[in-house]
Amino acid sequence: MINETTRRSQKWTIVFKRLYNESMVEESHSSTGQFPEEFYHDPLGVDRYVVQEKILYSWQAPSKVKKHWTRSQITTVLLIASLVSMILLLSGEFALTLLLIIVVGVSALLASTPPTQLKCMVTTIGVKVEEKYYYWQQMSQFWFEQKDETHFLYVRNVWPQIHLLKLIIQPEDEEKIKVTIGTYLLFKKPQQTQWQKIQKRLLAQIPFELDPL
Repeated sequence: MINETTRRSQKWTIVFKRLYNESMVEESHSSTGQFPEEFYHDPLGVDRYVVQEKILYSWQAPSKVKKHWTRSQITTVLLIASLVSMILLLSGEFALTLLLIIVVGVSALLASTPPTQLKCMVTTIGVKVEEKYYYWQQMSQFWFEQKDETHFLYVRNVWPQIHLLKLIIQPEDEEKIKVTIGTYLLFKKPQQTQWQKIQKRLLAQIPFELDPL
């Protein structure tokens, strides 16, 4: 009976010592800063410790180009929309005609709304626009383009689906952004297909800010 009590006492002593040692190790990690204070969600689903995020470069950018419609541009859009609508109506495509009217109306409404200012950052874990992250693992390449007087940064996102991140930049920021992002991604503009070239010419004739697919 005494031996059983002694064994139980020793067992609980070992358990308490282990718990105490673990708590001391955890406290030392938090006090010395060995582990980062903040973690981010890994898009690849791999649980691991990462270095604490550092901001490498930041800038303020409008969400879109503020563009004033000329009378000729408005006339062109209305003529194209009317012509396509007439063709669809004659073909009996009433649903598509309604959809076209809705798309033109929504596009005109969005184009007339003033742009908002976005806080853009290049960090050690990706590109951050406001509170949304684009992680380096998700992106493949970047490049710059100029349209009229506006300079754009394009980043090709390949995960979970292919799409382009398009941000407005100032000309004086271009070289710094190029060097910073170039540490992580390939600086190369992809070749345009013939269809994309045709789209670009057509979209240049309308006042909406659209990119070729």
